[in-house]
Amino acid sequence: STRAVVDTRKERIMKTLRVRFKDSSSIISFVNTVSKYHHSNFDLCSGEHMVDAKSILGVISLGYGYVRDLKISNSGDDMEKLMGDLEPYIA
Repeated sequence: STRAVVDTRKERIMKTLRVRFKDSSSIISFVNTVSKYHHSNFDLCSGEHMVDAKSILGVISLGYGYVRDLKISNSGDDMEKLMGDLEPYIA
């Protein structure tokens, strides 16, 4: 399930996705994927904990096998390409 909000004051698109990682190698692949998007911020949330999704240690600290909320704040990256790149991780 996804939600999108457009903040027209900053031309920033905010989206929330539900993601899941099957193992540590999928976490590394995910972090490498989101790190390519320099004009977007990614936060991975688990309950009260939030980590920078571009941080391998941060994402690994949340563990794998669980569904997490990925909050995306995009201001300039190709959203269609980004969503295609995230497809393998969407729960």
